[in-house]
Order: sequence, then C-alpha cells, then structure tokens
Amino acid sequence: MIDSKNSDVGWIVDNEFYVNRLRAWEEANGNRDCIHFYFKDNEMDAYDFSIEPDDWHELLKNRCLKLREENDYLCLWYSAGTDSYTIYNIFKNYNIPLDEIIFHDKTYNPYPYYETERQILFEHVKEFQKHQPKCRFTIMETGYMDAEPFYKKQGADWIYYPFVTYRFSKPLRSLWLERRTDIAERLMAPGAMNIQGSDPPRLWLQDGKWYHVVFDTHEFDTCAIPTFYNFFWDDLDIMCKQAHMAARYFEKVPDVNNDFVLQMQRHEFILPYKDYMAEVGRDLPNDEFLCSGKNKWGTMSRASKYHECTNLEKYAQDNHPEIWKTFINGMEHYEKSNIQTLWAKLRYLKDFEVNN
Repeated sequence: MIDSKNSDVGWIVDNEFYVNRLRAWEEANGNRDCIHFYFKDNEMDAYDFSIEPDDWHELLKNRCLKLREENDYLCLWYSAGTDSYTIYNIFKNYNIPLDEIIFHDKTYNPYPYYETERQILFEHVKEFQKHQPKCRFTIMETGYMDAEPFYKKQGADWIYYPFVTYRFSKPLRSLWLERRTDIAERLMAPGAMNIQGSDPPRLWLQDGKWYHVVFDTHEFDTCAIPTFYNFFWDDLDIMCKQAHMAARYFEKVPDVNNDFVLQMQRHEFILPYKDYMAEVGRDLPNDEFLCSGKNKWGTMSRASKYHECTNLEKYAQDNHPEIWKTFINGMEHYEKSNIQTLWAKLRYLKDFEVNN
C-alpha cells in the first residue's frame, strides 16, 4: 500500500533514498551531517514562500472544489479536532459533496475526555448528514487488532517499517486499511481521494528572519500513498498562507525567540492553544476541551498515565509477552541509537516585524 519508490518524503544518505528515519540514521553511522531529509524538495524549490497568498477561506474553498472536480470519491478522515473540523466546515458551509466521513475510533485511549469527544464528533456527522444525506459515515475501530499482527509479521524488524511510529498502537492509516480490506476496496480505488488534516506548518526564527521548516518526526506514511491528500500541506499556497499567519501571531509576543516558537509548536502551550489555532486559520469547535489542545498534552509520552497506548501496552504485557518483548527490544534499540531530529531545507518567509 505504501509506495516507497515514489514517496515525496524520505531520508537520503550517500545518494540512497530511505523511508525509515532509523535506517537512514544507522546508514549514516549517526552523523546527522551525512543525512538529507527530503520533503517535496523539487516542488518546494520551485515555490516562493516569501509571497503570501490572498484570502484564506477562498484558498480552502477552491481547494475543496478542485478536489471534488478531480476525484470520483472523496473521503474525509475526521476527528473533530481543529484541523479536520476546519475542512469539515468548508464542505458543509459551501455544500461541496463528500462521499464519506471516516472516524478512526481509538476506544483504547485512556484520557478521561475521550468518550465526550466521540459524542461531539457524532453530533458533527449527524449535522453534516442533514445537509448531505448521501454521505456515508464509517467508524473504523483501531487498537490491539492492528498492533498484534504487525509485530507478529514484522518481528524484530518492525523498527525499520516504512515511516513507522514508535507508539505501540502503530497508528498508521496504511496499516488500518490493510486490515479493513472492505473499506480499503473503495478508499484505495482509482478515482478515490482520502483527505486528512494536520498540524499547522512549523516556523524557524533566525537572525531576524522567518523560515518555514518541516521536521522529520511527523507521521509521513500517507505521503507515500497515492490516494491520500494532506489538506494543509499538499497545497503549497495553503501551506505558505498558514506560515505567514503564524509568523504574524508570534510577532505579537514580547521578546519572542526561536526557543519559544519551537515550544509552542511542540504543543508546550505557553500561550492559549485556541488563540494560536485561530490565528493560523483553524475553525474552533464549540467545545472548550477540543479547543484547548488538552487532548494532546501528555498523550504522547510513555511516562504519562494518559499516554495513548497505556492500556494496549498493559494488555500485551499480561496476555502476549512475546509481542511485548518484540516491542520493548525494538524500543531499546531505537533509544540506544541516540537518533536526532532532522529538518528539511529552510524556506525564507519574511523579515521579522515588530507587531503590537
């Protein structure tokens, strides 16, 4: 399902292209200077990020219309968070037909607000179907049923799987669809396009200049699947517009520096998350929790009791020790590698301007 040979994202070492960051790191013997993180380089080299596109909502509407025009079947992967909610609103408010909304339901998630979040999503879908009753709604349950066969099949080499994540659950859309062949039959068919949201683009502030940057720690598996479309990243006008809006937001912060910018972008929310998201063009759901970004706090760290995979990891330890050992051995190998975050080429946006 992942087309590694035609990926727009990967790591280059000695002219060899890799789709696993640990493999590239080891091939370079841990020398970051020998690795080039490639993110749509050819396309982005030809684009001028210093020219800010015009109206944000016109960009979004026109992109949705274009996707509708160019594809026979459109599916929105929906979580009700600010990213996918913004896309949802464009399709709903402009009555642009969607064929399907799919929800990847992580019922194993231990954080206490998850059930309320699910109910909000169901209400959104119900409202959408009032406007577009032919739109299909699919719930794809994810959990141990995805992790177990992955570790059994990959064994000790799981850490080298293309674009693998290091969460036990293996939250990759490509793996979910491999298991749900009934859903994949329509979502992977010619003429189908799966739309997904993503975080706002990352910025870098250096020597009084703003740059757009992409770090290599995101989940990139769908970048190598032809029927997936990353709504906020695959259209460079939309990506560029967000970056300029984000720069203006940060310029309002007294004594802002690059460390502060990176903290905010790592979800260490020194300032209100919802204010930041609104400033970079996201619609805010009518729910304080979803707007706050609190569902991101602590869910990624294995040390947190609300870590997304806490329940799955305990189940594996108690019931499938061989699966657990495979996972832990891989994690220990990964951690001993001392792998470092890399970033793609910096793209100049604008000079820093004091904005009071």
